[in-house]
Amino acid sequence: MIRTLDEATTKSLQHSLSRLHGQIGGIRRMIEEPRPCIELVQQLRAAQAATRQMRVAVLRSLVESHLANPQALQQAEELEAIRLALQPFLGKS
Repeated sequence: MIRTLDEATTKSLQHSLSRLHGQIGGIRRMIEEPRPCIELVQQLRAAQAATRQMRVAVLRSLVESHLANPQALQQAEELEAIRLALQPFLGKS
């Protein structure tokens, strides 16, 4: 069964994406102006942190939906997809 996001997570991610869109526009302007490299790196790190937070929210939603329906984990394909999605957070196994 393919999992989708719940309404609250969807709204939160849409809000985060709107902020990130503005942030990326600011980075583009910094490149065009040009701005000091250290400022650009700081903004790129902030954008990276924002995308990481969104990734965590999606993974949290996925894991919570499986905790609510553990029978779904019996499907090897879906379990492998979850393992691969969590791998960057857990390190190589």
